[in-house]
Amino acid sequence: MPTQTKAAESRLGGIMNSDELRAGLLAAELTYLRNQIIEQLCKWQRCRDDRDLLSALNTVGELVAIEDVEPKNSQMSVALI
Repeated sequence: MPTQTKAAESRLGGIMNSDELRAGLLAAELTYLRNQIIEQLCKWQRCRDDRDLLSALNTVGELVAIEDVEPKNSQMSVALI
């Protein structure tokens, strides 16, 4: 089966191989973490509660750890975002 057909099937809900699934989940997690950072920083800006700032910094640490472990996939996920 041609590669384009496989990719189209995956996007349309067909069979997805483990690499595609892993890349998709990683991209979703990175997007979620980035959104959490923005939300926490916005809360901190409004209230100046240091717990929100510390929470944002902890989330940044998680994001960096994921990107350091998966440098090839994180570059791909950034392109997807």
